Amino acid sequence: HYHDHFEIYFLEQGSCRYFIDNDTYDIEKGDIVLIPAGTIHKTTYNENKSIRHLIYCSSAYIPASIVRYFPSILYVYRNKKTYARIKEIFNDIEKENFFPDEFSNDVLLHYVHLLFFLLARNNDSEEPAHIGNTYTAKTIAYIKENYRQDIKLTDLASRLFVSCEHLSRIFKQDTGLCISEYISIIRLQQAQ
Repeated sequence: HYHDHFEIYFLEQGSCRYFIDNDTYDIEKGDIVLIPAGTIHKTTYNENKSIRHLIYCSSAYIPASIVRYFPSILYVYRNKKTYARIKEIFNDIEKENFFPDEFSNDVLLHYVHLLFFLLARNNDSEEPAHIGNTYTAKTIAYIKENYRQDIKLTDLASRLFVSCEHLSRIFKQDTGLCISEYISIIRLQQAQ
């Protein structure tokens, strides 16, 4: 899916696979995922015991001085040294949501700014490797370029010299989506 707001995702416990735009990442405990508005993404969980926190916000919540750091902190931020402080900030945000008062909007803005400043100041994060398959990358590129055309699985598979079953399985494994779902999402996004 995709949406009109910025998404901040924090995995407090567990692991998952995160498909973002054209790439797939294995997300671990303590990772932050930053998803700009309009970016296609999907999460697939590897285990039952995951604790995640999500913040949806407008770009007004992103400090102007942080924007220049975005290329290096999008999409996945991983830095074990900041885990405790990030968890603390998310807990503070959660408490503020449960017990709001007339200052809550300003306090929430403060916490989100604090989170972004923490990420920018500790930007020596370990970048998780992209785990996507070449077949998936080539399929995505083809779909993005030809979404107006009638795209058939058989044509995609023959272009890549693989069976339909193999291509479908790899694509679903990498993205969490069926090829037909992905085509629909791209067409919908382009129509908007």
